[in-house]
Amino acid sequence: MAKTWKLKEIKVENQYNNIPWGKLETARPVDVTKELLNYYGEHYRVEVTIQVLRSIHRRDLADRLTKATQAVFARHLAKLQFCQFVDVWPQWLTS
Repeated sequence: MAKTWKLKEIKVENQYNNIPWGKLETARPVDVTKELLNYYGEHYRVEVTIQVLRSIHRRDLADRLTKATQAVFARHLAKLQFCQFVDVWPQWLTS
């Protein structure tokens, strides 16, 4: 329950609202996960989770999540760059 309590107290960016306590009070972990997605979206929920993990002194888990997120981001960026290269590549052949 400490994690949901911290989630209630976490300071979120201006464009977001904290999840109401009524939704967290009796929520199961899967329900908390759904609320994180509903309230913060796919990317910001990871940042919020990292903040909560640090606030409950689970820096080890926060660091693992940060590294995993960076790895996923790097893969997506590489794919995007490749797709942009492929879009430009045929122009090289005709120039």
